[in-house]
Amino acid sequence: MALFFEFIFEFLFECLFEGSVAICKNKKISRWIRYPLFCLLLVFVAAVIGFVFLAGIVAWKENIWAGLVFLLVGIFFIIGCLMYVFRRK
Repeated sequence: MALFFEFIFEFLFECLFEGSVAICKNKKISRWIRYPLFCLLLVFVAAVIGFVFLAGIVAWKENIWAGLVFLLVGIFFIIGCLMYVFRRK
Protein backbone atom coordinates (compact mmCIF):
# COMPACT_ATOMS: atom_id res chain seq x y z
CA MET A 1 0.00 0.00 0.00
CA ALA A 2 2.85 2.38 0.80
CA LEU A 3 4.36 1.73 -2.62
CA PHE A 4 1.08 2.78 -4.25
CA PHE A 5 1.02 6.10 -2.37
CA GLU A 6 4.67 6.68 -3.19
CA PHE A 7 3.95 6.12 -6.88
CA ILE A 8 0.94 8.48 -6.83
CA PHE A 9 2.94 11.16 -4.96
CA GLU A 10 5.84 10.87 -7.40
CA PHE A 11 3.52 11.04 -10.41
CA LEU A 12 1.70 14.14 -9.14
CA PHE A 13 4.93 15.87 -8.14
CA GLU A 14 6.52 15.12 -11.52
CA CYS A 15 3.50 16.53 -13.36
CA LEU A 16 3.55 19.65 -11.18
CA PHE A 17 7.29 20.20 -11.57
CA GLU A 18 7.40 19.58 -15.34
CA GLY A 19 4.33 21.77 -15.86
CA SER A 20 5.91 24.56 -13.84
CA VAL A 21 9.11 24.40 -15.87
CA ALA A 22 7.10 24.48 -19.12
CA ILE A 23 5.10 27.49 -17.90
CA CYS A 24 8.28 29.34 -16.92
CA LYS A 25 9.66 28.89 -20.45
CA ASN A 26 6.47 29.95 -22.26
CA LYS A 27 6.60 33.63 -23.27
CA LYS A 28 2.85 33.72 -24.01
CA ILE A 29 1.96 33.41 -20.32
CA SER A 30 1.93 36.60 -18.29
CA ARG A 31 5.11 37.49 -16.46
CA TRP A 32 3.00 37.96 -13.30
CA ILE A 33 2.53 34.20 -13.32
CA ARG A 34 5.91 33.13 -14.71
CA TYR A 35 8.20 35.11 -12.40
CA PRO A 36 6.70 34.04 -9.05
CA LEU A 37 6.52 30.46 -10.30
CA PHE A 38 10.18 30.64 -11.34
CA CYS A 39 11.12 32.02 -7.92
CA LEU A 40 9.19 29.21 -6.23
CA LEU A 41 11.00 26.59 -8.32
CA LEU A 42 14.34 28.27 -7.63
CA VAL A 43 13.72 28.22 -3.87
CA PHE A 44 12.69 24.56 -4.01
CA VAL A 45 15.78 23.48 -5.98
CA ALA A 46 18.05 25.54 -3.71
CA ALA A 47 16.45 23.92 -0.64
CA VAL A 48 17.01 20.41 -2.02
CA ILE A 49 20.65 21.17 -2.80
CA GLY A 50 21.07 22.78 0.62
CA PHE A 51 19.66 19.71 2.36
CA VAL A 52 22.06 17.46 0.43
CA PHE A 53 24.99 19.62 1.56
CA LEU A 54 23.65 19.63 5.13
CA ALA A 55 23.38 15.84 5.05
CA GLY A 56 26.96 15.70 3.80
CA ILE A 57 28.23 17.90 6.63
CA VAL A 58 26.32 15.93 9.27
CA ALA A 59 27.40 12.59 7.82
CA TRP A 60 31.02 13.74 7.64
CA LYS A 61 31.25 13.55 11.46
CA GLU A 62 30.08 9.93 11.51
CA ASN A 63 31.56 8.55 8.30
CA ILE A 64 33.94 10.50 6.10
CA TRP A 65 33.10 8.53 2.94
CA ALA A 66 29.34 9.01 3.29
CA GLY A 67 29.84 12.73 3.90
CA LEU A 68 32.08 12.98 0.88
CA VAL A 69 29.50 11.21 -1.30
CA PHE A 70 26.75 13.61 -0.19
CA LEU A 71 28.96 16.62 -0.81
CA LEU A 72 29.88 15.34 -4.27
CA VAL A 73 26.21 14.75 -5.09
CA GLY A 74 25.48 18.33 -4.03
CA ILE A 75 28.27 19.61 -6.26
CA PHE A 76 26.93 17.57 -9.18
CA PHE A 77 23.45 19.04 -8.55
CA ILE A 78 24.88 22.55 -8.70
CA ILE A 79 26.84 21.80 -11.88
CA GLY A 80 23.76 20.22 -13.47
CA CYS A 81 21.58 23.21 -12.60
CA LEU A 82 24.14 25.63 -14.01
CA MET A 83 24.49 23.59 -17.20
CA TYR A 84 20.70 23.50 -17.57
CA VAL A 85 20.38 27.26 -17.14
CA PHE A 86 23.31 28.34 -19.29
CA ARG A 87 23.18 25.84 -22.14
CA ARG A 88 22.79 27.23 -25.64
CA LYS A 89 20.12 25.96 -28.00
